[in-house]
Amino acid sequence: MAIVFNPFTGTFDFTGTGGSTVNFVINEVVSGSGTSFTLANTPTTGTQEIYALGQRLTPTTDYTISGKNITTIATWNAGDLLADYQYS
Repeated sequence: MAIVFNPFTGTFDFTGTGGSTVNFVINEVVSGSGTSFTLANTPTTGTQEIYALGQRLTPTTDYTISGKNITTIATWNAGDLLADYQYS
């Protein structure tokens, strides 16, 4: 098992004993503005945590997600949203 942090991308790579790799993204500045945003990767279902100006948003109440596309209920400026998530 190995865990490697890439400081240039802000991701953690975890390689388990079976050889599969799981990636973690922390504090990704989500691309977009208004109500439409896009993550750099498609998160594993249910692993995403989305923050707007430091406050955690609630799925289905504050935003919806389909693949790597996020639609927020409120309008946000570019750079207002951060995301933590896991992807394969």
